[in-house]
Amino acid sequence: MSAYLVHVDCLERYRFFRRLQQALPEHRWQLITGRLSLLQLARRDGVPCHWLQRGAATMDDTLQSGIEVGLEAALNWRGPRHWLALQRAVWFALTQYCDPHTTLLIWNGCRTIEQTMTAFARHHRLPVLYLELGNFPGKLFADPEGVNARSRLARQPQLLDALADPVDQFESWRSAYLQRHQQPPQSAQVKQVNPQWWRDQLGYWLGGLSADQPLWQRAWRKWQARRQPLTASATPPDAPFLLYPMQVSSDSQLCFNSDIDNRQAIAIAAEQARDAGLALCIKPHPAEPDATVLQWLQQQSAAQGWHLCRAPMTQLLPQASQVVTINSTVGLEAMLLDKPLRVLGRSHYADFTPRRLRQYLMSYLHPIDYFNDSAIEPADAERLLARAEVAR
Repeated sequence: MSAYLVHVDCLERYRFFRRLQQALPEHRWQLITGRLSLLQLARRDGVPCHWLQRGAATMDDTLQSGIEVGLEAALNWRGPRHWLALQRAVWFALTQYCDPHTTLLIWNGCRTIEQTMTAFARHHRLPVLYLELGNFPGKLFADPEGVNARSRLARQPQLLDALADPVDQFESWRSAYLQRHQQPPQSAQVKQVNPQWWRDQLGYWLGGLSADQPLWQRAWRKWQARRQPLTASATPPDAPFLLYPMQVSSDSQLCFNSDIDNRQAIAIAAEQARDAGLALCIKPHPAEPDATVLQWLQQQSAAQGWHLCRAPMTQLLPQASQVVTINSTVGLEAMLLDKPLRVLGRSHYADFTPRRLRQYLMSYLHPIDYFNDSAIEPADAERLLARAEVAR
């Protein structure tokens, strides 16, 4: 019997790992969370879950100083004392529940809790597996070193060369994908309010540790997102255009895997469009929660003559003459259509050949839908978890 420890920070994450646990009930599963609502939900479902609370034993200073700064700290969501307390609480929980046979399943890996889990796994030489949405619907990314530009795949894209290259299957999938006209499921979450927020706030008052922005900041952000003043066209420009797809300004992809932000990238894209005699078409990210970014974009587009467009990517990409991105999934979509592509940040796909792109999509990504409620096949779950390796 294997053992797996997972951090859950939202209802979607809990539901996904619950499906994974149900696919492999013979293994031992342990959850950790700072959210009282998820703690109570797990206990109702009979899933062992530890509540991250203030007052955990102090850590060795050398160990704590070796933990990389998390995304929330980089975004100045809270002060250093809070993140130090969270690191101690996570380390204490892992000490309590991990044994030499425990594998840590880490979502994304860039936040404070996940950075602490990584440091613990390295210190105790435990297996880890990093998970992330797989760029395309119904697919999951899994890597033993990290996700996106921090993954082993980013360092060694030649790993794809040994995988199957089902050309006919790829062409069938590609045709079906390009006919889709829906927004990514995660884009709706920015305007949603957690109905259990009051229970989580009670938990924080009772000693639980939040891994999020303070409540008032999140409420203000969601309220502003609902009142987005952005005016964008429903149709692409009539003239030939260069497409720049915006990324969420607080995305770990921008914070950790890029030296420039959206505003700097837009300036580069605008210059490239001018040099090529193209219009600049910008697609705002549907999940962008920062109203100041959207206001800046509205003002600058009016002043510079940029075309803001909310049309689906399946309509924009086929008509685009060129594509510039920091490291968005849209870069992969541009590759599907053989569009001239410029990647400004660090990504795992920048050096993909057409063959490696097919292998990545058809043979590397796992056929597991994160947002689906259907059962995960045990064989798919086993193949997913088999990618775990001792942390480096």
